[in-house]
This record gives sequence, structure tokens and C-alpha cells, in this order.
Amino acid sequence: MADYYNFPKIIIDNEEYWQVESVKNLKINGGITVALGDDLDYEVAIFFVNNEVYCLSNVCPHRHQNKISQGYIKDEHIICPLHHWTYNLKTGENINKLQGLKSLQSFEARIIDNFVYIKKPKINLPKWRQMEI
Repeated sequence: MADYYNFPKIIIDNEEYWQVESVKNLKINGGITVALGDDLDYEVAIFFVNNEVYCLSNVCPHRHQNKISQGYIKDEHIICPLHHWTYNLKTGENINKLQGLKSLQSFEARIIDNFVYIKKPKINLPKWRQMEI
């Protein structure tokens, strides 16, 4: 398991939030990738859509590819650019159960003083990464 990078932290309602990006680096109606650690599964995709910020795992569970931030936004959904799995932008839920049952992990995000903060994450590694050999 990888270590997290050291981000500036603040406490809001007794919860720790990490300052992970400047608002000036966000793409309007698009996504960017932020590495929370030195492991592929520690990447998040941050989206700025309709003046709201959203944060999801950047790794699509379909083929374990880190491309969600490059996906297509349609309505309140993000579509993986590789195989078009479709997820709810707010919750990460897979909206097309015919594609599979796996969803993206979502993280609480907010903008404070022109920075994006996410609630201290607990990355859920895929089951195959948790197996001991």
C-alpha cells in the first residue's frame, strides 16, 4: 500500500480536509488528475461543472485504467473515454448495470479560498490488489 503525499490540511466540523489543487488549474466542464500518492489507485479526478466541484477515483474499475479525468461529461454523468462506462458525477455510481456493477469511489470536495479541498480520503483498493501472495 502506498503512502499519501503531504498536503496542507484544515479541519472543518471536526473532519480533516486536504488542499489538493488551485481553482485556477481546474477545467471548466472538464476534469483534471491529482495524485494523492505514488500509486495509480491513489489518483483522483476533479471536475468543475456548473460551478460545482466533484471528486472521483481516476481509475475506471472496468479495465483498471486511469483515464476518468479525460472522460466526457454529459448531463450529470462522466463517461470513461476508453470503453464508455458511465458514472454519476456526484456519487460515482455506475448508471448502466448492463456494463457491470462496479462504481467509482467518490470523495467529498469543496472550494475554499480559491483552493479545492477534499475530505481526508480512504482509498478502497480493488479486491485483487488486497490479496496476499
